[in-house]
Amino acid sequence: MTAIIKQFSRPVIEGAGLQPATPSRRQLLVLLCVSVPSFMINLDANIVAVSLPSIGRTLNADFAATEWVISAYTLAFASLLLPAGALADRFGRKRLLLVGLALFTAASILCGERPRLSCSMRDGRFRAPVRRCC
Repeated sequence: MTAIIKQFSRPVIEGAGLQPATPSRRQLLVLLCVSVPSFMINLDANIVAVSLPSIGRTLNADFAATEWVISAYTLAFASLLLPAGALADRFGRKRLLLVGLALFTAASILCGERPRLSCSMRDGRFRAPVRRCC
């Protein structure tokens, strides 16, 4: 019995000469390729959550009605996961990831520019550049 206790009380690696593992460049790129989209998804979800009060004020909606905004966002996001996986199998994960990140970034920029674009459209800047925007 004491031999078993002595065997398990020793450290597992006793001077085996092992060096601490340093990550390779490929491992760091994989970490980056996983971390950036995850960060963007969390950032997008937080942006939707932060914008809920102004969405509610704009639509004159109470809290229960603004909860539907989160539900619709989550439903749309979840319903696109399976088709995105099938497209990734068909066209390649890397290509689809890059296309998705580019589309997400472009859509975010357009949403950020929306007040200026709607002002431009209202003043007719896209039809005929006659007037200045507010």
